[in-house]
Amino acid sequence: MPPESIFHFMWKCINGEFMLQPAEVKRRYLDTRFRFLKRARGKVRVHSFCVMDNHGHECATLIAGSEHMSNWTRSSHSSFCRWLNIRLKRRGPVAQDRPNTVAVEDQEGLKRAMFYGDWNPVRVGICSHPSEYPFSSHRLYAFGEVNPWTAHLTLPQWYLDLGDTPEERQALYREHCDQYYRDELLPTADEVETGCAFGSPKFTEHREKFLRGAMARIRDGRIPRKTLDRWVLSHLARHVRSTRPESRPPP
Repeated sequence: MPPESIFHFMWKCINGEFMLQPAEVKRRYLDTRFRFLKRARGKVRVHSFCVMDNHGHECATLIAGSEHMSNWTRSSHSSFCRWLNIRLKRRGPVAQDRPNTVAVEDQEGLKRAMFYGDWNPVRVGICSHPSEYPFSSHRLYAFGEVNPWTAHLTLPQWYLDLGDTPEERQALYREHCDQYYRDELLPTADEVETGCAFGSPKFTEHREKFLRGAMARIRDGRIPRKTLDRWVLSHLARHVRSTRPESRPPP
């Protein structure tokens, strides 16, 4: 992903096992995750999170190259997995495969992806409303509650545009979050968890078609990998800039 990319990040425990189920483990994961955020050196803005019993979600924006996100994830997950293996008296990987990062088209797509994370605990029957779940960022946006995890989050532009005061933004966040769920405006699991892009059909089709072509060139060996990587990033960077909406500065 090139700089300025908005994305949804998800990882899952190996074999779908419920290793994160105890509240203590979720707290430890979030403590570790945000303790290592300095490894990204201010190059990643995290907007939201939700940690479930066997997987985790985040929405974020890259400020610089994706290597900063990779370094942060590698260090925080390695530390957490060592701790969890000791706790469970086991060996081997905790995460199943590599985390999945799905490009998000714009601020509206980011809004929908954040609401998707908020409603995850409700969909699986853990609680009846996102406000009841302590391991997501919902209460920061809905009620202004700051804790050691949400203190590291960056408010996205779409949220700042909701109103001129925190109270206005919180009230509209609560209204929109419920409305999007009630009116079935949230993305599907396939869109935000397994694809390569999420947004309008035009954006998604362009991204998927382009990346399929790039992968074909890698398999055929027609272009050296490093050369192709630079070309892909250059092309996607132009596309990110062309789809990025104009926005006012934060108040």
